[in-house]
Parts: sequence; structure tokens; C-alpha cells
Amino acid sequence: MSSPATEAATRYQRTFHGRADQVGQVRRDMARHLAGCPAADDAVLIASELAANSVLHSASAGEFFTVRCDAHPGYIWIEVEDLGGPWQLRQPDDRPHGLDLIGALAGPGNWGADTTSDGDRIVWVRLDLPGEPMPDPGRVPDVTRLASGELERARRELAASLALARPGSPVRGPILAHMTAIDAELAGRDRQL
Repeated sequence: MSSPATEAATRYQRTFHGRADQVGQVRRDMARHLAGCPAADDAVLIASELAANSVLHSASAGEFFTVRCDAHPGYIWIEVEDLGGPWQLRQPDDRPHGLDLIGALAGPGNWGADTTSDGDRIVWVRLDLPGEPMPDPGRVPDVTRLASGELERARRELAASLALARPGSPVRGPILAHMTAIDAELAGRDRQL
């Protein structure tokens, strides 16, 4: 039985009201979307923490926020986009906070925050799946058996994933290798016509 994480990338996106009661709906939606994925519990917890932060610590309170999740072979990409606002600096104490939990689950360098041109904030997390190594960026994927429409659709999905990957991320290499293989296959087919 294959899971969403072992098949081609699957996408979830939904916009929620900026109310605390919506955090439970985020958990239910994410659990349903990632059913069968070996890291579903961690991903649900991460999405829940990010949704709660949007409702409690951003201009999305009383407004709206958006949750996105892409399940890829080897990892899950989670984003929560809110309406931004100043970060609430916490007072130092000895207890862990939501972002500490996210950092512990995702690992160093696998989460961050970006601000869009209109001031929205996107907090993103890359959650590697257990037992599924990163694709070797030197290995060129075999795309010769895919139909042209499938190649073009895969390239669009890869371009979207590349746009989400932060500069210097190790995931960029495999994405670029796959895109290059698709471009070469499409170019070869164009020459044959």
C-alpha cells in the first residue's frame, strides 16, 4: 500500500478563518490528507502549531490564514501563510514553545519564515520522512516513459516546489536534476517532430 509521501507530490491547500476553533479543523484536514504517511503525526502537530501562531500572534486573528502541505517522496513541505505583523518576542524562560517544538521535529535549518511583498508572513517547514533517503542529486531520473502532458505537469509541480525551497537547501539539487531531465526529454521530442 503506497502512501501520499511515496507517490508523486500531492498538494493540500485551504484558507481558514482566523479563529482558535479553526486549529482543530487544520489538524483534522492534515490527518486526512496525510493518512498512511509515516510522519503524519509530526506533520499534523507542526501544522497545528503554525495555525495556532497565526491566530494568536499575527494580524490574521479574526481574519484568515492559509495552510499548504505538499507530500513528496522523502519529505513533507508545510506552510502557513498569515497576514503578518510584528513578531511577539517572548520572555526568556525554561519551557519550550511552539517554534522550539517545530525545530526539534524538523531539525536544524528545516524551517523558517519569509515575508511576501504585501507583508504576509509564510512560515515553512520541511519534514523529512523516516527511512526515506534524499534522492541523489547526481542521479538523473528516467522520464522517457512519461507522456508529454505528464512531463509538462511534472515540470510545473517541480517548478512550484523549487520556488518554495530556500536558497542553499539540499532539496534544490534533486529538483533541478529532475527538471533538467524533463527539459531534455521534451526538447528531444520536439526535434523528432
